[in-house]
Amino acid sequence: MRARRSGLGTWPGTCRSTTSSRRSIEVAAKRALDRKAIRTGYNSSEAVKYADVNEQDLPLHVLLPWQICSGFAHGRPWAYLGVSIREETKTSESDVLGVRLTSSRARALYPNLAAVQLLERLLRLYARRAGTPLT
Repeated sequence: MRARRSGLGTWPGTCRSTTSSRRSIEVAAKRALDRKAIRTGYNSSEAVKYADVNEQDLPLHVLLPWQICSGFAHGRPWAYLGVSIREETKTSESDVLGVRLTSSRARALYPNLAAVQLLERLLRLYARRAGTPLT
């Protein structure tokens, strides 16, 4: 049976990134970098933690909004329970408490504003390193 080419230009069962992976490991070896870190690839958690530690003067910080969004994305109850506005009401039963959870625009936009602040910081850093003013 002949193997058929997939639409992406690679043979089924092969990995296009094998060559670039080998090349990355060679570059890491020349620069005395940790090969394990190169093999495991990019980790968004580490990038967010780095930004949170190194950009502490951001008004809304980085880690908390990212964790909240991650909690929502992965369906974690603590995310929506922690962010929601909670109203407690009495019920006819003495051992049962009525709870109403709602949200607000401010709480819904908090992660977005934090992301915009971080992006602005990134663009300023990029412009400074590139030697071009940000307009």
